[in-house]
Amino acid sequence: MNHLLAALVAFLCLASPQAMAKTKFAVPPTIAFDAPSLYPEGVAYNADTKEFLVGSLHDGNIGSVSLDGKYRLWAKDARLVSTFGMKIDKPRNRLLVCVADLGVGTKTIPATRQKLAAVVSFDLDTGRVLAWYNLGSLPPGDHFANDLAVDDSGNIFVTDSLASLIYEIDASGRAFIAFTDPQFVPNRGKDAPGLGLNGIAAHPDGYLLVVKMDSGTLFKVDLKTHAISQVALPKPLPGGDGLLLEGGDDLLVVQNEAGYVVKLHSADDWKSAKITGTTKVPLVFPTTMTMAEGKAYVLEARLPELFDPKAAKSSAFAIHAVNLKP
Repeated sequence: MNHLLAALVAFLCLASPQAMAKTKFAVPPTIAFDAPSLYPEGVAYNADTKEFLVGSLHDGNIGSVSLDGKYRLWAKDARLVSTFGMKIDKPRNRLLVCVADLGVGTKTIPATRQKLAAVVSFDLDTGRVLAWYNLGSLPPGDHFANDLAVDDSGNIFVTDSLASLIYEIDASGRAFIAFTDPQFVPNRGKDAPGLGLNGIAAHPDGYLLVVKMDSGTLFKVDLKTHAISQVALPKPLPGGDGLLLEGGDDLLVVQNEAGYVVKLHSADDWKSAKITGTTKVPLVFPTTMTMAEGKAYVLEARLPELFDPKAAKSSAFAIHAVNLKP
């Protein structure tokens, strides 16, 4: 009887939520899922529930994707026109999501088209909206809240690809324009996309790394001195989209139109960097990345279809493991 009791206690300990949270789950190399006309741009991995969270340019809703590829609605709100970059801020148990309107959502209206720029904070356990931060009212002109990063203190940094600036939402919830610079302004013309700052990452040493989409330039933005400098690269990374820091010295960059993920390594505190790996991912227009059980995963967005009225619309999307080659 004592042996049976001991075995039962051991089983209950192993099956406890605390023990389960420490268990490494095997994530498939590709998670294919069906969600008609979803067109997700942002992705995050919830290690507690073992599922990916994704947004949508089409309807703005937040969905979850299980490891076996089942999609379900996770959160919705009438203000979510189109959702873009997202990050899980685990210390504060929240999901942070960029909200904008590029004119292709089911909730698009003239008042919000290329004017809406916001960040919404969700309770990670319930999907309840905790806070809504209106950023588009800060400067005049067009807006596109594209991606965000959060630092260890809970400060949120948001790129605006049309206004060419970086917002900050500090830990108290105060929103303001943190950084502007002529270098951030994209080349706009007949054959130029007109999109500037895109992916952003918060480095633990007190600065941001930000990629400019049209030129493929990578910037280092110092949060203490406010100095802005270009990271010297062996070549530009046009179409630069999502960024993912691995430690402090390695950075993954998605090049969306080309369909590549590139790994950069810096040995001089991001004054310069070299390319140490690259891979062509088998996805149509990959956008952003997240870490899942110690492995980088990139999201398929298929966005050109959504912006082309004549294109057939997709229901099949995928999240794919990044396997870099030297």
